[in-house]
Amino acid sequence: MAPLTSDSSDWREWRGLLAVLFALILLRAMAVDWSHVPSRSMAPGIVPGDRILVNKLAYGLRLPFTDAPMMQWHTPQRSDAVVFLAPRSGLLTVKRVIGVPGDRVSWRDGILRVNGINAIYHRTTANSAVMSLASAQAPVQVYSESLLQQDHTILRRTNRSRLGAKDFIEVAVPEHHYLMLGDNRDNSSDYRAFGFVPKEALVGRVSYILFSLNPQNYYLPRWQRWGSALD
Repeated sequence: MAPLTSDSSDWREWRGLLAVLFALILLRAMAVDWSHVPSRSMAPGIVPGDRILVNKLAYGLRLPFTDAPMMQWHTPQRSDAVVFLAPRSGLLTVKRVIGVPGDRVSWRDGILRVNGINAIYHRTTANSAVMSLASAQAPVQVYSESLLQQDHTILRRTNRSRLGAKDFIEVAVPEHHYLMLGDNRDNSSDYRAFGFVPKEALVGRVSYILFSLNPQNYYLPRWQRWGSALD
């Protein structure tokens, strides 16, 4: 029996490391990923500096570098926070599912309407640090939005008189498509910018903030946001 050489011993050590690295890459590509959030479009739930945990298996299985899912076992539901490739730009984007196929949706005068039912709004509050980030461009108010047994927190600018372009009349969501809006309703590039999102563009669902760093304070940790769930 030939003696064990140093080359074969080194290869065994490297082979184990390479297998672990490959498994991690495959895990991020197909199952779970985390993404940096640079914009305020989903405030107050998600703010700049958050790293969100993306469940890529929430709706189906997509092989790396493919355009369409290989298998699908669930579909997005209203109120899901979803990561997808934005139409036209192809940028990785996170927004809220507002309309599913067949829904009729409008956003007029700061009121969301789905299938003939108006959302109900109540003024509420948010963390002062979150509000500082969210209102950097314009004063905003925080509301609890309740519609079709779904509740979450949104932002609306205090003065909407100049924001007619952000409103849209009732539209019907086509088959195999979804209507997405940001929770920061008057400061979001969403359906009003890129139209309906096809199901093939879906990447995964967001339920948690993995961790958060404050870009306005030397990227120090925001401990209170680590591991927090989205509403």
